[in-house]
Parts: sequence; C-alpha cells; structure tokens
Amino acid sequence: MRRILWLIVLAAGCGGQAAAPTSPPPPPVLRLFATNLEGIDAFVVNDDASLSGQQRLSPTRGISVSSVVAGDGRYLYVANVNGLEGYRIDPATGALSPLPGSPFSTERGGLIADPLGRFVFHFGSGAAVVTLTAYRIDAATGALSRAGVSSLPPALARVEPQGRFAFFTVLQNLWVYRIDDSGTWTAIPGAPYALPPEGANASRFVFGRTGSSLYIGAQGTIDRLTHILAYRFDPTTGTPTLVAPQKAPEGRTMSSMAVSPDGGILYVAMRNTTNTDTQPPAVYAYRIDASSGALAEAANLTVPARMPVFSAELALSLDGRVLFMTLEPTPFVLPLAPADLAVLRVDGASMALAPGSPYGVGSDPHTLHVFKTQPPAR
Repeated sequence: MRRILWLIVLAAGCGGQAAAPTSPPPPPVLRLFATNLEGIDAFVVNDDASLSGQQRLSPTRGISVSSVVAGDGRYLYVANVNGLEGYRIDPATGALSPLPGSPFSTERGGLIADPLGRFVFHFGSGAAVVTLTAYRIDAATGALSRAGVSSLPPALARVEPQGRFAFFTVLQNLWVYRIDDSGTWTAIPGAPYALPPEGANASRFVFGRTGSSLYIGAQGTIDRLTHILAYRFDPTTGTPTLVAPQKAPEGRTMSSMAVSPDGGILYVAMRNTTNTDTQPPAVYAYRIDASSGALAEAANLTVPARMPVFSAELALSLDGRVLFMTLEPTPFVLPLAPADLAVLRVDGASMALAPGSPYGVGSDPHTLHVFKTQPPAR
C-alpha cells in the first residue's frame, strides 16, 4: 500500500507543470529629452553621467514652442504652431506614439507644467489678455479632457511644487494666481506685487525644493546688471515676501537656474552680458540659507565650448548628481546653427565635466526634460 501511494505521488509530480521562473523587472532608465527646432534629441543617461543611445525624434507637425513630460515619464505633450499634441513614451525604447484624441487643441500657444501631474495648462496668444485652458490628464491613458478656463496677462508662468499657486511677472510687477481643483486660475488678494528696482525685465523662475521659496532672474533698472531675487511665499495665501537680491558677477548675465533636490544649492548658468561671447559660459553654485532663503556664492565652473556660445537652459537629474546645460551658438542669426549640450557631475557645490561632454543637439534647444521610464519585465 505504501508503494502504491508513493507511485501516485510520483505520477502527480511528473504530470504537473513546474512554475516558470519569474525574472525581476529591469532597472529604470534615466532619459533626457532636448526639445529643439528640429524635433527632440533623446538620450539615455548612464551611471557615469555620460550619454548614449542618441536618437532624433520628430513627433510634431510644426515647430515646437514648449513641451511637458507627465505621468511618471509615460507621456509627452507638445505645443506648436498647429496646437496641442500628446504622445506616449515607450518605456523600453523612448520612442513616441500619438495618444488617443491627439491633437487636443488646434489653437497656437504654449504649455505650463503642473508639478503634481494633474493638468497640462495650454495658453493662447494675445496682446493684452490670453486664455489659459487646463486639460486634465487621464492617468491611465494620457488622454486630455478640457477643464477650467482662465484669463490672465500675457506672460510665461510657473507653478510652484505643490500645485497651489502660479507666479509670473509683467513689466515691474509680480503676479500670483491661486489654482483650484478644476485648474482655474484666480489672482490672489493684493496681486500684483511691485518688484524692486533690481527686478526689471524678469525672465526666469525657479522654485526651491523645500519650503516655499522662489528665485527670479532679472535685469535691474538701476545698474543694468543681472540680479537673482529670492522670495518666500506664504504656503496658504501665496503672498510673496522679498528676502534679498543677489547681484550676478561683473560682466555676466543669468540665463537659467536649477535647484538641488535637497534645496540647498541654486545652480545658475551665466553667459557674457554681450550677445557675442568672448569667454565661455559658466555655472555658479549658490548655497541657500535654509531659514531665510538668502543666497551666498559657493563655487563656479567655466564650461568649455567648441564655438562662441551662450547658455540658455539648465536641468538636473532626479537625484541631483548630473547637471545638463545647453550651449547655443552666437551670434543668434538665421539659419540657426546646431547647438551643444554640456553634462556636469555635481555634488553640492562641487562641479566637474562628465565624460563625453559636450554632445551635439539640434538648433535652439529650448526645453530639457530629465525623467525615468520603467521597461517591462522580460
């Protein structure tokens, strides 16, 4: 009897199928998209901060004005002369395919990102007032649906990290708008707020990663030098308070800014004050006082260039260890020449060029996106 039972067990074991071994998912891929006049130059960012796998993506039907990556690196939205388009980003290859319903608008305009990924804000053109439409992002498909509509002065706005307020400047004024759950923008009481004399011609915004801080790059009306205005804003009301202006180095003009993930360092790309550079651009690192938000210069690095250039854009990797910097040729005349992309390894205020830098990209690279995609398990 014991032998019979043993044979039954063996037969059952031989007849059953063994469970297929499960492979662990591959590691996430860190990607860089450089949007330019020719399309998008896409790269993979390697562990040593070098770039590989460059491919030229040409998804749009017209010259791109601005773009937004959303949905944890799954979707790309592009505004161009033909309207608002959406694309799915292949997690394994980075290739693009149109989203259902794209294009979502045929109105010419630009895009503003929502850091929380709820909306894409599309603004039209206008001399005195522009219409801003919030499109809600379907997290599952990436499709957009029209939500709140607002009217505001023509300016390029930025939304703070918690998605509650938007900030922008018009002439000598700082505007603050509250964003409600429908994506509608409403000016807060007291807006606009007068900028100091150093705040004229404000053109660049960046928010701190910790606390409610805002940094504005501007050219003052008194000494005509670039200043970085440090602000704190109330997280409940949005009311801004000026901390202090930081003057740029002599002969330098600020062109872009980025803040480290821990909120401790502000990186600022500087070019020569004149359009035709006689010296290479540089990156300056400023330490941010945690209690006040004030700035103090800590280090700077001259970035070698293969031609006379100025820097236009900065972007940091998600872990804050790699800094990307566009290098656009000067003089800025048509037809525009191809640009370069410098890559720096950073550790707080310490900066050094990464291997292989610089890399060639298309002309006028106006937006840099750094994001991760998760390839599917094999």
